[in-house]
Amino acid sequence: MPDQPPETLFTGRHHIRLEEVPSTNTFALDLVRSTPVTEGTVVSAQHQTAGRGQRGNDWQSAPGENLTVSIVLRPVFLAPAAQFDLTRAVALAVAETVENACKSAEVKISVKWPNDIYINQRKVAGILVENILGNNRFVAAVTGIGLNVNQIQFGVLGNKATSLRLVTGTQFDNDLLLGQLCSYLEKYYLMLRAGKTDELRTLYESKLYLRGTESGYSEKGLLFRGTLTGTSAEGLLQITTAAGEERSFSFKEVVFEG
Repeated sequence: MPDQPPETLFTGRHHIRLEEVPSTNTFALDLVRSTPVTEGTVVSAQHQTAGRGQRGNDWQSAPGENLTVSIVLRPVFLAPAAQFDLTRAVALAVAETVENACKSAEVKISVKWPNDIYINQRKVAGILVENILGNNRFVAAVTGIGLNVNQIQFGVLGNKATSLRLVTGTQFDNDLLLGQLCSYLEKYYLMLRAGKTDELRTLYESKLYLRGTESGYSEKGLLFRGTLTGTSAEGLLQITTAAGEERSFSFKEVVFEG
């Protein structure tokens, strides 16, 4: 079937399809460093043998059943200190893609900080944004997205993961879904380019998993309870402990314990 580009200005207009690759993000990063890659270029794979997630975790995905893609962006307008705003834009795009796919089901879609997408209490997508900086400015960013689409068996992760098919009972066309994802990503990316960071931050906060709810967390193996109140401009997670202390955490400093 010929590749049908999505109805976007640039996102997904150039699509590199791979049958198998260790990681679409690694492939895209190597490509950006070696060739003049057009902004919006999508790299997709039927199967990743060494997919990567946040904190260096592996991303496991059944061959041919899900979306495993990386999209090249060039946010040269963005200050490196504001790079989490790009993560916010990508997370909102994936969340809206999931919401649109699940509109027939009564489910809650949220963003588990910093950038996992949840349907109710289970993970449906993960995001890994990797930036290339030079002379203290953005050169490019590769946004890796793994979205569970048609997979129905998750082995030992069965109680933590889900897919669009499991939630809706519908078999999805991955190409059509990718076109929608590209459209939503471009929408939020153009908001970022237009300087609408306050609006993006407000939307991201509204989607935060467990926001306003007291829950369990751990820091260096020590358990504590607190209420997630939001994120800082730089993307630090903000939690008010049960003792009333307002604290901020970076990506690897705190773990959700439920």
